[in-house]
Amino acid sequence: MPERYFVVHKVTKSAQNANTSFNDTRKYTGTPSLAAKKAMTHVCGRIGKKVKGRCTMTITVQEVKSTGTPIMDAQGLPIMYKYKLKRMVAKDTENGSNGVTVMLNGSPVTFKYQTQIVESYGRVLPQ
Repeated sequence: MPERYFVVHKVTKSAQNANTSFNDTRKYTGTPSLAAKKAMTHVCGRIGKKVKGRCTMTITVQEVKSTGTPIMDAQGLPIMYKYKLKRMVAKDTENGSNGVTVMLNGSPVTFKYQTQIVESYGRVLPQ
């Protein structure tokens, strides 16, 4: 199965209509929902926002080819998906500490945040 690529088309904070700044050239792989989750991590924590704790945003991702050109459907419209996501501090239920620790290749890795899809709008038309 060929790999699918997505770029972020639009990011808005909850209760705001204006776009939030983001890197629109970065490509994310996987399914549309997984690409939206990766973009959420990138927007909330790594570029400029530095949000600590809870972060809620609506992200629209657009499917593109590996070269970055948009993929069009039969009507000539770009394929876009919209999700409302929430990132919050992960709680370990066993010992009550912040972060979830998992074993990866024999060494412990702690994930501080957990990203959830609050609402999936599915495929949307470009605006």
